[in-house]
Amino acid sequence: MNPYGFIHKLQALKCRGKETSDILHTITSIFYLSINESDFIQYQRRAINSVISALQKSGSFKNTRIIVRTVMNIKNLSLENLESIKFAVEKNSQVRNEVYAIPDLLKFLSEEYAYKITI
Repeated sequence: MNPYGFIHKLQALKCRGKETSDILHTITSIFYLSINESDFIQYQRRAINSVISALQKSGSFKNTRIIVRTVMNIKNLSLENLESIKFAVEKNSQVRNEVYAIPDLLKFLSEEYAYKITI
């Protein structure tokens, strides 16, 4: 029995002095890397859907950049996820008009998933 859970070595991760976006990136990276067991897949899918929903609802360029950085760490996006990302890019001006992260996201989707979104 493991009393510390599946992230036992990372529970005391130091965050003091770090940017919020870096902390979020670290947490989501740990989550996506640690949760490949079949018992946790349902939670991983929910988490992925939540991140994409946050992208659709993003209210600022800064939030968009943080969320895009998280999305680009996900390696198993479904077609439904890709369509939801496309919807966010097309319908949310805080996503569509973000000039730093969105070009990287579009390139990532094209290269990793052969999925093209044009603005």
